[in-house]
Formats: sequence, structure tokens, C-alpha cells
Amino acid sequence: MSTPCRGVPAASPTGPPILLIADRPGVSAPGLTRAVRGLEASLGAGPFAVRSARSLDVATLQKLAPRVVLARLSGDALDAAEIAALLEAAGFTGQFFAVATGIGHAGMIADEIRARHPGFAFEILKAGR
Repeated sequence: MSTPCRGVPAASPTGPPILLIADRPGVSAPGLTRAVRGLEASLGAGPFAVRSARSLDVATLQKLAPRVVLARLSGDALDAAEIAALLEAAGFTGQFFAVATGIGHAGMIADEIRARHPGFAFEILKAGR
């Protein structure tokens, strides 16, 4: 069994959840299902959890022990760099995907986040408007 966060066991026998970080509290998981189901299938991950960016802290991330994290590159509460710092502090070693629309320098941003947080994989997914 893998340990996606150092010292924290995987959340389920089928794999830890995908963590979707939303900008606002109370975001409905059913409304996000279509977007996340394809990611679940392609990564072979277990169920997903949804949390607001404002509710994130190291203890919550360690308890959830996600293998995959999905968030907006630039959110209302936290941006991807701030989330990456929290993930690193929690011992996260999985994959972090940031979704961006209309970003011109995605490669430079991704390179900087990877350089600062080499303990996990980071990619920017470009979404159309």
C-alpha cells in the first residue's frame, strides 16, 4: 500500500482520493463529477473529495492523504504556489494539477513551482473558456 503523504496511510484499499480544491465553500460535488470522473479513470484513483481552499491546512491534507490534487492555478483564496507549499508541508508526494484559462507563461510558472517543490509532480492543465 502506498503512502501518498509521508507517515500517513492511504485512504482506501483502491487508492487515496483525488482532492479537488474549490474556491468557495459549499461547492457541490455532483456538479463537479463529470470533470473529475475522467481524471479518476485515467489515473486509476479512488473516490474524490472536495474541499474549499479556505479550509485547507496541513492536518486536513495529511488526514485526506490524496494521491492527486486538482485546483485552479489562480484562485480567490489560494493560488497554486500557496497550495503547493501546504502540500509540501503535509508531506504530499503525489500529482498536483493546476487548471488555468488564458495563461501565457504557464511553462515558466510550472517550472518555478516544480523547482520550489520537487517532492511531487506538478502540471498545469490549460482549459478553454
